[in-house]
Amino acid sequence: MITVIQTRVYLTEAGHVRFDERLREHCRLYNAAIQEWRDAWRRSGKTITKYDQNKSLTDLRRDPCLVDFNDEARRLQVGTLERADRARQAFYRRVKAGEKPGYPRFKPSHRFRTLEISGAAYERYLRHDSARGKGFLKIKGLPPLRYKCTRIPAGQQPLDIKITRKPNGVYLSMSFDVGEAPEAAATPPSNPVGIDMGVAKRAALSTGETFEGRKRDNSKARRLQRKMQRQRDAAVKDERAEYVFQGVSKQTGRRLYRFKWKDGPSRGYRETRTQLECARHRETIRDRNELHRLASSIVRNYDAIFVEDLGVKKMMKSAKGTEELPGRNVAQKRGLNRSMSEQRWAIFFSMLEYKAERAGIRFVKVNPKYTSQTCSRCGTVDGSSRKGAQFTCVHCGFRDDADHNASVNVLSRGMSDMGFPQTGESVIVGAGSTSPNEVRLIVPESRVQTEVQLPLLNLPP
Repeated sequence: MITVIQTRVYLTEAGHVRFDERLREHCRLYNAAIQEWRDAWRRSGKTITKYDQNKSLTDLRRDPCLVDFNDEARRLQVGTLERADRARQAFYRRVKAGEKPGYPRFKPSHRFRTLEISGAAYERYLRHDSARGKGFLKIKGLPPLRYKCTRIPAGQQPLDIKITRKPNGVYLSMSFDVGEAPEAAATPPSNPVGIDMGVAKRAALSTGETFEGRKRDNSKARRLQRKMQRQRDAAVKDERAEYVFQGVSKQTGRRLYRFKWKDGPSRGYRETRTQLECARHRETIRDRNELHRLASSIVRNYDAIFVEDLGVKKMMKSAKGTEELPGRNVAQKRGLNRSMSEQRWAIFFSMLEYKAERAGIRFVKVNPKYTSQTCSRCGTVDGSSRKGAQFTCVHCGFRDDADHNASVNVLSRGMSDMGFPQTGESVIVGAGSTSPNEVRLIVPESRVQTEVQLPLLNLPP
């Protein structure tokens, strides 16, 4: 099992300046590697690998005229070349899979923020005192990176090391192999829980506990965005910047423009951009801490966790359509996508998964189909039973909160998938049913009752 530990690095003012210089140099190296790959294909129709570029790097480091290449460790430069190679391999993988290719692009210096140390001999650079919880990373070309962290396993060397510049400082990220995770018990769980995700309520548990949805405070970010726009307009008026025509959108038919500085952004614009990044970063950290607390409390209190297997990326797909077939309710769908993005469902699931793995408890994703339309008491599947935040079964009259009803269905379906069905008698719904494990599905959108064979959920009354 791999664990990633991230800790803040303490640098002097001169150390920050030196680190930022190295970031800009590695950004140029990354862009040069992408450009060399492009040129090789255009000239000869052949691609180059990271091994070819490593050989070229060796020749450059031997050149006495290029002193800058010898002023830092080779492992840092190789790490940047490997990062460029991963971007190329991801491009090839998406092309073969028929997905949107996403051609590798050049990175601007203010977006290149991570340095990677390639290789496994990290004991040459890393010194850690487990008794005091302090250590430092010293590698040629970078200032001494001192940190304080008590979570690092004693006597272990990291699998990889990354150094990242964030709006509020520099952070050191290290991965460690902490051994095999404890296996979950083969017996049925005694205290399982089902979780239904939502927008108004971030999570609803089958025990009845609910957690309110996240409401992001965008007032400061919006103020800074308006300030940046005023600075752009002033730069265009003074002919220090311009809007460059990019083309016409294939979906909407609108003309697309890109803002471009002629001699680089002004100092005021850079300061405003930094303030905006800091405000967004602080909001992200606050929400991530809240998710950590929520996931940890669930793992501590239950011995099996069942969640919906949501395709978040597909759920958040835009509804604007194309110019020939424009979508409907585009603004409403955009607002819903923004609300779903604020809840961070995918991050919450990943936290639950690795925390459950460490604790040795089950974490199971179940099919979310019809969980919000199924009655948790009789098993009737009917979309008309769900009305807003309330669920009222049209067959048996059972009433419950819609999110709690869905979480109970998630729990029951997860227990059945694991081979531990809950106690309770099956209910035959509809005169056309020929088996006690068949129910009747009513599709309200088509206004036609359609018979569909679905497995009945065995739920307690």
